[in-house]
Amino acid sequence: MLNDNNTSVVAAASTPQVTALSATSPTRRIGFRYSANRPGPTGLITGFGLTVDTLHDTLRALPALESMDGDLFLICLEAVDRMTVDQLQKIAPNKGFDDILFLPARTNGQTSKQSRQHDNNAALRFCLRLGLFPSDHADITALIDEAQG
Repeated sequence: MLNDNNTSVVAAASTPQVTALSATSPTRRIGFRYSANRPGPTGLITGFGLTVDTLHDTLRALPALESMDGDLFLICLEAVDRMTVDQLQKIAPNKGFDDILFLPARTNGQTSKQSRQHDNNAALRFCLRLGLFPSDHADITALIDEAQG
């Protein structure tokens, strides 16, 4: 179901609300928006399809998600290539982004376990640095430590 901003709600009951962002129809997903009920920074993480989907799965499983402040956008770069400026403006926040993280492209279209851990680690560090999550949240620091170990 699309709302008036060309987005479809995936899980309205969770905190924050997770919304699948669509270009022109629900079948043309371009990413996700995590919207907390509390004010805070607005971050953008971009990557290619499988990278964004893997990160989305990681974020959805984090208990720290309930303590998130602000908004986080995960956007698939290959979907942005097919969008018009008007479509992009409909999903972008009016105030812009406080910071942006570009995750690397994987040349073979697949991601290894090591590259997924690297991407998740970079994204979690980005979220902590930006202030989307408390810097001492145990489940996030444990994931980062595990990836480094």
